[in-house]
Amino acid sequence: ENRNTNSDWIKILAISFSIILLIGMGFRYTLTTDFALEYIENNIEKILTDELSKEVEIENVSGDAWKHLILEQIKFTKSDYELSIDKISLTYSFFDFIMGTPEIDSIFIDGGDMELTMDKLNDEFFQHSIPNIQGTDYDIHLRNIQIINSTFRVNSSGYLPDSSISIKDVTFQGSLKNEGQKSINIHDLSFKIEHGRLPQTLVFGLDGSITDDQITLDELLLGVGESIIEGRLGADLNSNVLTGNIGSDKINLNDFIHNFSKDSSELEVELGLEGSDRQLKLSLFVNGPSIQN
Repeated sequence: ENRNTNSDWIKILAISFSIILLIGMGFRYTLTTDFALEYIENNIEKILTDELSKEVEIENVSGDAWKHLILEQIKFTKSDYELSIDKISLTYSFFDFIMGTPEIDSIFIDGGDMELTMDKLNDEFFQHSIPNIQGTDYDIHLRNIQIINSTFRVNSSGYLPDSSISIKDVTFQGSLKNEGQKSINIHDLSFKIEHGRLPQTLVFGLDGSITDDQITLDELLLGVGESIIEGRLGADLNSNVLTGNIGSDKINLNDFIHNFSKDSSELEVELGLEGSDRQLKLSLFVNGPSIQN
């Protein structure tokens, strides 16, 4: 009789395990179906529209919702700007989201194109046109963010000399964490700036970090033609203390100003910054062929 009882328990456990396994496999398969992907697409559009107060459209979502999603042809529209992205690829663990610890292993953005019209520069513009990272009240960790092949255009007849400026070939690699304290690590940010009044294209690059109370730019680089300007900057937002230095062994003024005299165009420049918003100390060193010692 005991043997029969034990056998019954084994059968019950085996059947229960099989049912749980089948349910799990069914749920796992469901995450790859068009129904699940369409549900995810609609919810992403709704969440982004509510959070950003902008209309968001996603043309297609594909992948496996358990670990990897690809969003294609995403459009954000509002009266003052338009943003379109060819592709966003997300890699994550579905289990982490279930456990309430949202971590995204990687987010890859390809082909971002943003056009911003800025005629009135005021608090209302920043509150309603630019996402407010400081306002987020949920924890999230983006381990690796990569952006390539992106363009940013600004149109402003009131604030730009030629009414527009183009920022091209934008690339970014870094991470973002919002767990108690917010922080952004910039491992590489570079882009080119084109403007009608500049003889040459400006090439800009930096790496550093930003937290709630600290901004650190470990490497800052600006290249224009033959001129390369490098520097480091740091700011303590609690005490409003700023430190840093910017300089170049060689600045060719022809890279910045049309038809500058070639005999006096090359300079050696170094600028130092130290102090707070109440008392800022600046030091400037300039040397060149046309400067008397």
